[in-house]
Amino acid sequence: MSQQQITHPKSSSLNWFLWWRVTPEEIQYEAEHYHTLEYKRSKGRACLWLLFFSFLILVAATVNIVQMQQLPPPGLLGAGIFNIVIGVIWAWRVYQGKKRTMIISMILFTILQTGNLVTMDKPNAVPLFVWMGMMHLFFKAYKVEVYLETKKTKAVSPSVK
Repeated sequence: MSQQQITHPKSSSLNWFLWWRVTPEEIQYEAEHYHTLEYKRSKGRACLWLLFFSFLILVAATVNIVQMQQLPPPGLLGAGIFNIVIGVIWAWRVYQGKKRTMIISMILFTILQTGNLVTMDKPNAVPLFVWMGMMHLFFKAYKVEVYLETKKTKAVSPSVK
């Protein structure tokens, strides 16, 4: 079998900063190549980032335990494990293409990053850039799922004459 070369539509690098700017060509491209893009599509990248954040929590907890040379209080240990388990489940739900999960992710991530910006001793732009990148991934994945759903309902619904 010969494999066709897939060309990705050009998108502006500003789309990561202006996260709501998703071109119809990008959405159509991801929808048409939905099953062949694997982790390269928006929801796959969002899933990988969520798993990465869960991994960071695990690493931070492990480093903290090693430095303290004792287990943290049960409540703190339980909260860390809970965060990791929820992060993995959440990543799986995003990868499955659950639109509500993507919308809730955008809301929760906004609350989380706002809290990070407000509580920082020395504010910097890192949480803002992380927020913009994640919003772009979640929003684009959401738009692709909506596009696929409307395409499916148009194909299934009978035409009225």
